[in-house]
Amino acid sequence: MLQFQLGLFCTGSILDHFPKKWNYFSSLFMVVLWVIEISLNPRSPASVVTVIPPKSVQPQWSLPDVPYNFATRSEVDSMNNNQACDIIGLVTYVGRVERIRSKEKTGPEKFWAYRWVHAVDGTTDSPFILEIFSSSQPEIFNNICPMTYLVCTQMRVCQTGCSVYLTSSTETQLFITGCHKKQPYVNEPKVKAFIQWTKTLKDSVMLRRTAVGGHYCYPPAPPTFTPTTNSNNEPITAVADLKGELESLQYREHRRVAVQGYVAAVQYHTWPPRPETPLSELQEGVSVRVVRDTGAANPPSTVEEMTLTQREMDSTSPDSDITVSPKRRRVQTGSRGVHRQYFTRSKMQSNRQAGLTSHEEEEEERWDEGELESEESEVEDEHTSVRQSPVGKEIVQTLQVPDVQQAASPPTALWESRVWPSVKQQVTDHFCCGRLDQESVPEKFHFDDREVLLHHLNLSPARWTPDLTSHTHTPVACTGYFTLTILGLKQMAAVDVLFVPVVSPDDPRAAGVPHTQHDNSLLSCISTGRLCVQPDGSCPTPGSLMSSAPQLESERVVCIVDLCLLGERRVEMICSKLYGTTDICQPDGTQ
Repeated sequence: MLQFQLGLFCTGSILDHFPKKWNYFSSLFMVVLWVIEISLNPRSPASVVTVIPPKSVQPQWSLPDVPYNFATRSEVDSMNNNQACDIIGLVTYVGRVERIRSKEKTGPEKFWAYRWVHAVDGTTDSPFILEIFSSSQPEIFNNICPMTYLVCTQMRVCQTGCSVYLTSSTETQLFITGCHKKQPYVNEPKVKAFIQWTKTLKDSVMLRRTAVGGHYCYPPAPPTFTPTTNSNNEPITAVADLKGELESLQYREHRRVAVQGYVAAVQYHTWPPRPETPLSELQEGVSVRVVRDTGAANPPSTVEEMTLTQREMDSTSPDSDITVSPKRRRVQTGSRGVHRQYFTRSKMQSNRQAGLTSHEEEEEERWDEGELESEESEVEDEHTSVRQSPVGKEIVQTLQVPDVQQAASPPTALWESRVWPSVKQQVTDHFCCGRLDQESVPEKFHFDDREVLLHHLNLSPARWTPDLTSHTHTPVACTGYFTLTILGLKQMAAVDVLFVPVVSPDDPRAAGVPHTQHDNSLLSCISTGRLCVQPDGSCPTPGSLMSSAPQLESERVVCIVDLCLLGERRVEMICSKLYGTTDICQPDGTQ
């Protein structure tokens, strides 16, 4: 038996290291330190571990100091790819926990759980974008929330084009409020500078910048698409093959696929959903109006008219009769026990429900800054603000998470290609996603709802609690979304995907979309993921966006779709980028 001293006394044996177990190191010293593995005997004889306080460490032991390599946000952009660093920041956004399939073909772990986190340190307006994987610190991982001081060690820099983010490595350790006391890093110069910066902040101002949950995917797709070298190194998936992708999804599994086809139809829906209003004016061969409900969330405005092509309104009202072609079949799971939610038109019609009401609420919010300053501060009483948005108003709404995916409400603006009315009855598989799920929309963070929010964001609660009541859902800068119908190249299958544009810098996704100017056409908005501010400071209206939809006629596109199973019969299908014909490159580099 060997005895050794590493800040503690223990008895055990030293084994050869596993060269592929630890991948990322920030210094040569760590390479030397981590090329051995310590194995402690459970019995015969049992190991004895004695923790030595730092003050009791003897100089003659020659134990090295724990090295730190803290980097500020302004320094990360100039760091090399795969370089390791430590960071400290104030959390402003916490994403939901999702899972991806393990890339290792061996081992017990089939899925890796992770979440996206934003943190700021005052050195620049841009936040740290952190991809944090669940590790041996589940309590800390599950309790990361906005307004928390977060320390992440041994993070790895990932440079992808113009995007940079940090991902956790196998050596990463997490520290949140409640864990900082007596940690060695509190004496680091950059940590002290961060603490001084936080003393200049106004809590109520920072709280308004916080958000949680919603659809979030990073890094953004590249500006051009090459079939054999897209962002995920995956080949194009035929629209008809989406059935297998959807059926194999597991709970909270995120998967990105690329589908190729034509944009057959575009619909615009307001958000939050409102009580249904039959669109009696949507008839064959007539002008279709872009209706704005002045009594709900949108300000009074004139009615804009736009001429659309002939369409069959088989989902206009709940009482309308629906006829389905004999060739059309319902897309459902065959052998799996879980009943998926592939809605056909008749299914959507029967499940349609009225929208929910909205209201405004006042809240008093308080938070504890933790041991970094060893003092408490109170957040000022803040009236929840209702912010004017270019395409509507941000409102406060109490919503219940549905047990099943609900059908989309009637659109307020529509466009169809010339071929879609005649082709859609011949489509054998039509994958419909229903309306935008509440969990797909990021919401404001409220301290009073902290436990409820963490319960919804995490895969499972850390401990059993009684049923939690619904909380106040305050969407972050989301006033509407588009439903794109992508028709396969063979015109035998179609899929409906949702596109939620970024309309405000308050949206957490704004940190990951390019800020280049474009012409605010529908194709440009879907390609970049956001709306551009017009010279008068406003954003384009849904009507002006839909007026450019005819540019999509006969345009061959590649749609990058993010799939995520939110729960039983609730699949999220969101378009993160649309490539036009000019943006699709051949494997040899030609377009």
